[in-house]
Amino acid sequence: MAQSGSPGYKPRFMRLRSGLRLGRRLSHGWVVLAALACSAGPPGGGRDRGAGTDGSGQTGSGSSASSGVSTAVGSGGLPPMVDIGNSGGSGGTGGMMEPEICQELEVTTTPVVPTVLVLVDNSTSMFEPREELWDALHSSLMDPATGVVAQLQTSIRFGFASYKGFKAASETDPACAEITSVAYALNNHGAIDMVYTDLGTQYDPGTAWETPTGHAVTRVTAELNAFTADPPGPKFILLVTDGNPNTCVTINPNCGHDVAIRAVQEAYALGIRTIPVGIGEIVVSNGNDGCNREQVRCGVDHLQDMANAGAGQPVINQPPEYVYQPCVADAGGTLTATYSATSGTAPYYTAVNSTELQAALEASLINVVSCTFDMDAVVTGDASLGQVTVAGQPVTFSDPNGWTLEENAYQVTLNGTACEQFREGNNDVRIAFPCDPVTGEPVATPRIR
Repeated sequence: MAQSGSPGYKPRFMRLRSGLRLGRRLSHGWVVLAALACSAGPPGGGRDRGAGTDGSGQTGSGSSASSGVSTAVGSGGLPPMVDIGNSGGSGGTGGMMEPEICQELEVTTTPVVPTVLVLVDNSTSMFEPREELWDALHSSLMDPATGVVAQLQTSIRFGFASYKGFKAASETDPACAEITSVAYALNNHGAIDMVYTDLGTQYDPGTAWETPTGHAVTRVTAELNAFTADPPGPKFILLVTDGNPNTCVTINPNCGHDVAIRAVQEAYALGIRTIPVGIGEIVVSNGNDGCNREQVRCGVDHLQDMANAGAGQPVINQPPEYVYQPCVADAGGTLTATYSATSGTAPYYTAVNSTELQAALEASLINVVSCTFDMDAVVTGDASLGQVTVAGQPVTFSDPNGWTLEENAYQVTLNGTACEQFREGNNDVRIAFPCDPVTGEPVATPRIR
């Protein structure tokens, strides 16, 4: 038989079938990927090989490997894993079948990064009292050591906007609100804090700044919708307010609920979710917030309505008397938001002191940290063969508390308790797609972007 380097030697080829094994570690929101070997062969570790003849006419008996890598060696001394066909020399035909093995495939992943606009009510009442509202909010968001923006800026792309309102001719008049904003970016704490801190120096007790929430949400939604994220991810508005909304046309009473709800519903229709956080008098049910609860859903009821609108859930009807409110009458006497006979249960957050505020902000923002992982591979086979672990513990495919493969076939999402574990700091998430043990085909292949 001809050996390698001899005149009669003919190169042999083997076909490699690749399975994927990914390791993902999240550290402050970024991915450190470890590529792990996948060594899964066909069932039984290899295929039975038929007898064949070597180049000198000697018959070799086939064998099956019991390990994960298939080998076949004839008694005539042929090299392992040869292709089908003439094996070199005169009179010999190779009888061994083509082997298949799982080859390690190094891949990368891209974190699915959410974009969050922190939208802060900058009305006069946010400074009354200042230390309990404006200053406490600024500290809870921006403190370099404990503020939630500082803590999450590596895993959330933050932007910032504040709004304070004035009487205007119409709801679409830009003069209705002064909006100060900071563009979206990762690691954006410093830029936001500079603008946010300066806003606090502008407070003038002699002026009246209003709360046209609907107008402000509509304007910032347009900008957020136009923003192109790279890499892409879900978009959110974190709305922090201390009072019931008014409108651009009607300053008093504070009855701009319909306009605000409609704006949030329109944002949701564009794929932007709104999460409300109420502080100050809006969360105090004592009726001293300038809102008639027999004529409009005020306070925490309004926060629930806004949360439902922001999550695409049903918003319960306003009281029948609401249509007679000036905000509605001045707009033509017709409600513009979409209402239902029942109410959704989307989460909203409230706080009456700095401790509760810190907890509310942390809870609201940790829930936007994505549990979806964008893989540099696409699943083409049986996804249920995938192996996913969180902190070393396996989670189940297609389970409310396990994991699912997105329709695009290149994103894996943790659900329920698996997602909660990840968000709580169990950051060691590992995803593996081996070869199909029945067909020997790869379950996943590289994705070309």
